Amino acid sequence: MNKYKYLKFFLFVLFILNSIFFLFFLPIWEGFDEPSHFAYIQYIAENRRLPTSKSFVSEQVGESLSKLPLNQNIAALSTTYADYWRNYKNGSKKKTEINNSKESRKNEDAKKRMTIYETQHPPLSYIISTPIYSFLANFDFYLLFFGLRFFNAFLVTIGVLIIYRTISLLIKDDFVKVASLLFMNFNFMNYYHLVRISNESLVFLLYSFVFFFIIKIIQRPNKIGDYLLLGMTYGLGLITKGFFLSTLPVLVIFLTYIFIVNKFKLKTAGYAASVFMLIALVGGWYYARNMLIYGDFTGLRVREIGFKPNAFDIKKILAFDWVKYYHFLFLNFSSVYGWNMTRPDKIFYDVYKVLFSLPYIGFLIYFIKSIFKKNLFAKIKSQIPALIISLMFIIFLLLGIGYTNFRYSYPEFEILGGWYLLGLLPFIIYLFSLGLRLLIPKNKYDFVYLYLLFVLGVYWELTVFYKYLIPTYYGL
Repeated sequence: MNKYKYLKFFLFVLFILNSIFFLFFLPIWEGFDEPSHFAYIQYIAENRRLPTSKSFVSEQVGESLSKLPLNQNIAALSTTYADYWRNYKNGSKKKTEINNSKESRKNEDAKKRMTIYETQHPPLSYIISTPIYSFLANFDFYLLFFGLRFFNAFLVTIGVLIIYRTISLLIKDDFVKVASLLFMNFNFMNYYHLVRISNESLVFLLYSFVFFFIIKIIQRPNKIGDYLLLGMTYGLGLITKGFFLSTLPVLVIFLTYIFIVNKFKLKTAGYAASVFMLIALVGGWYYARNMLIYGDFTGLRVREIGFKPNAFDIKKILAFDWVKYYHFLFLNFSSVYGWNMTRPDKIFYDVYKVLFSLPYIGFLIYFIKSIFKKNLFAKIKSQIPALIISLMFIIFLLLGIGYTNFRYSYPEFEILGGWYLLGLLPFIIYLFSLGLRLLIPKNKYDFVYLYLLFVLGVYWELTVFYKYLIPTYYGL
């Protein structure tokens, strides 16, 4: 439809520009855990083998921590970045205390050199980043650093294209496609965590491909190529991040469903078996290696990195405040929160919650209306398999996140990583876009709502930058 033609193109270009801007705007090492992620890549590139949890970061990384705009341990001084700049301008005693701590941290890191604690993660993301590192290693350190960030932004851009293509396969409606691009543009945590040096960009890309191949199998269940690509992609996911383990049951349920729908054909059973064979071949070796070396197939290597697993106590699990836990997880996923310590006004959380909830209100209203109609769910009948698959991925990944945090660390609500949810983005974006369409009925003026959301998103972005992010990082 012509009324969306230019908006779709503009939103995709805007996403690329936003990604590039963010990867340069975010100060060096400010992406959480970046020094250890970088050191993981550096170790592989220079030693041609995988590091262990006892491997140290290089002196280059240790010394470069002095390039941080502020001390990483600033929270221990009972302050935030905003407090720091305010104290800095006022010339208070707190300023001296913070600066002394920063110098102490700088010298301490250069002497002690921290271990590469991100070795708890599987290696694929770091292995594919090593050619970029090797190519830029002889150039200026900043060029090397931002080159790796740029590579992550490139992977994310491919993921966005795959999500767009998947939604196009499911829904022939430009309104929904534009809604998906709106979500990616104005959820800042997408940029904040996806463009930093880490394994999250590859996780996002692989889950995007997993969703794409699942939809292709639903639409043409007799094409073996789609099954093989799904198995290979998921196997790659297993050697990218351990959370792919928690969503593995979704594939079992999905392929069982395909086997039943395809009338129990042996050929379909063979295709399904090929998926799991490829997953085992591509991704299984890493977990077998961990079991042989560490006695822990997950790769967390608990004893070595200092975490003592909590006892599996069903009473404590049932008594735990999971609602509060996942509430904070959601806040960390929101666009104005995270490890940046900005602590914006409460109104920003409330507005974000309302905007994020609108599509799900659309689902609720539609289901209530459908109860009183004979053609129950007729409007979204073709979407039901994709809806159920998306919800299962979300549920199983959330359960995996909850279990991992409860088992291997005592959950601290305030510091839950919103990036845990980045793997869910392909499914969240699909649900968001479809729900928005159900909330806003199809008519000749429906595009006006999307343009209004776009204007609101731009205002939101400028406000967050000028009121929080720029003062946070640069004290302006």
